[in-house]
This record gives sequence, structure tokens and C-alpha cells, in this order.
Amino acid sequence: MARRRLTDDESAGQVDLDDAPEGLDAGIEERRLQADAGGMREIVEHGETGFRVSTEDVKAWADTLETLARDPALRTTIGEAGRRLYETRFSVPAMAAGAEAFYRSLTP
Repeated sequence: MARRRLTDDESAGQVDLDDAPEGLDAGIEERRLQADAGGMREIVEHGETGFRVSTEDVKAWADTLETLARDPALRTTIGEAGRRLYETRFSVPAMAAGAEAFYRSLTP
């Protein structure tokens, strides 16, 4: 497993369970735990669509992973909320509609 340090310079920097040692991700679907860096502050609504944890706080990462590992209902709730957020703000149709609205606002 390669280790790297995240900074605020990364627009969507993340350390997720894809980078975890084999077996650690058992039962944890998708990305629910993100580094509190860069664009993650906009994408992940802490406690609602995932959890943002300081890149420097190893104990907080461990505690949050344990919480997620022990609570399937929480994983489901957060996953569903994350999917809704994606569909309303970040999907191709949502982004296209936002871009179109922006450009229309520029015309008299």
C-alpha cells in the first residue's frame, strides 16, 4: 500500500478504502470516509453523505472506520444520501443544467 500525504492543494484528494490493506474494507461499500482536504469539503457533507476526517488525525480515522464497520444501517443511510447528493448536484445532467443556467444568466 502506497502512503501519501494529502493537502488542500488537491481538488478532490482522498484516501479511501481502495487504498486500505486487504480485508479492512470488508462490509464497507463505496467511499464513506474522506480526507478533510481540498474539494472533499464541498462534496462530502460530514455525517450526512460521509465523514470527513483530518489527514493528521489517525485516531479519528480509526474511530470512524470502526463506527462504519459496526453499523450497516449507518453505511446504508449515508450511502443513499451520498447517491442523492451526487444525482442532484454532480451527475452529468445536473452539471449540464447548471452550466446552461449560468450561460443563460450572461445573456440579456
